[in-house]
Amino acid sequence: MKKISFLAVLLACLATTAIAQIPDNVQTYFKYQKPGVRMEMVKHSDNGYVASFSKEGENGTAYFDGDGIWLKTEVYIKGKNVPDAIKDGIENGKYSGCTIEEAKLTETPTSKVYTVSVYGDDNVTGINQYHDLYCTSSGNCWDK
Repeated sequence: MKKISFLAVLLACLATTAIAQIPDNVQTYFKYQKPGVRMEMVKHSDNGYVASFSKEGENGTAYFDGDGIWLKTEVYIKGKNVPDAIKDGIENGKYSGCTIEEAKLTETPTSKVYTVSVYGDDNVTGINQYHDLYCTSSGNCWDK
């Protein structure tokens, strides 16, 4: 019984130590910029910190420098959850009729861009294939 108690205390100390090593800036980012998400994992790398998170089917990764300053966030979005403005931008553009396969929102301190993978015929060539599009929040979409 003493061994079990000792192990429980040791695990609690290790967990507290691991959380304490995460810079305050990382924890603050999630508190204010991504409230309600659950941090799955925070790893320290040579260049800083990488934090995986999830919330109601939304999975993402946030990147921070060595001081815990936020650099960018990538959030993976299921096709049905892509914002309507982007769906409209695709439907009213060159890739009308294509099916949205997946999307990723990449946010940095200076930009917010959706990368959207669609499948289907494009209106110019009529070729049925995958296309990677870049879209703004307002639905302005373009390819490479």
